Amino acid sequence: MASIKRYVGKTGISWQVRVRKGGKLKTGSFPTKRQAEEFIALEESAAVQQKYFPQLYQSVAHNVGELIDLYTQRVLSQKAPKTQRTHGSCLKWWRENLGDTLLTHVTPALLEDYIQVLRNKGYSAPYVNSFINSLSPAFTLACSPRLNWLKSNPFSYVKRLREAPGRAPMLTPVQIEHLIECCDNSKSKLLGLYCRLALACGGRKREILHLTWDNISFRHKSVTFPQTKGRRQRTVPLPEVIMHYVKRVYDERFPDHYLADVDMSGVPLFPNERDPSKPRNEIHIAFANARARCDLEHIRPHDLRHIYAGNLLISGQADILTVSLMLGHANLNQTKRYLHLSHGYIAQAVERMAEQVFKKA
Repeated sequence: MASIKRYVGKTGISWQVRVRKGGKLKTGSFPTKRQAEEFIALEESAAVQQKYFPQLYQSVAHNVGELIDLYTQRVLSQKAPKTQRTHGSCLKWWRENLGDTLLTHVTPALLEDYIQVLRNKGYSAPYVNSFINSLSPAFTLACSPRLNWLKSNPFSYVKRLREAPGRAPMLTPVQIEHLIECCDNSKSKLLGLYCRLALACGGRKREILHLTWDNISFRHKSVTFPQTKGRRQRTVPLPEVIMHYVKRVYDERFPDHYLADVDMSGVPLFPNERDPSKPRNEIHIAFANARARCDLEHIRPHDLRHIYAGNLLISGQADILTVSLMLGHANLNQTKRYLHLSHGYIAQAVERMAEQVFKKA
């Protein structure tokens, strides 16, 4: 079944085609009606030939190695550098063990056998799951209309191993104040700024260290992360006290500059010691020395992000969805680790409900 519809747009007249073949819908847009009719004729001819001459349309057999190479080139190369390294290492292992295996021969039972091989090596559950998470999207690509190499994904029937709850350490206000003080007294003049930003906006280490001064909005009191793990730009508001501190750092570093008159795009907030035109990539050593002075050796730089999320929920001023948006999580499943801290927000919601329901009680 096919239809042609004339469409008048800003760029002129076009002809939109809808062809339903085998329960699947194909669409197209053409500048002339003749081209649209030719497209329909070709699709209908292909449907007839596929029905009566199926041997001409048998799919070419592909193996796992071909799929991994194609997935690495098209999809993995677009992901964050850390994901490329971790998943790339796992895919290399899959290629060595399953590279010559035809995709149609990869079954859930076969995958379970290889997962058991990894478990027998003594690997932890999160590490084994990383092997599953690296190859599963490649098979999703194979099943998609982009390739159509497979009819179903065998990973749909493979369960991930149960992992222990992720780390979500918290600090008391006194401990936070002590940590900031130790960071201010560090030999690294940038550590105090890093610590305050991490506790005030929940940015990842790389997101904060790669900030430039044009990512800070003094007018809107916010910070914008252009380079995130999920490759999506994220803007987070900053409290007044942090904006005052950031402004003081700016005035000390650029005493002759005026915010409105100087283009600060590309000027790193945390310049590299060897090349100030480039951002820093690490701050672990300075942070380790600072946390040792205040007896907080268990706190890592990434834990400041968890503390930010926990404080938002404990204060009762934010729900789990708001925290997920502020952290830049792709879905709420990544934010579930903080649910046990959301008592303050839930308690306030219960009180508001009680005020409406029990007015006369």
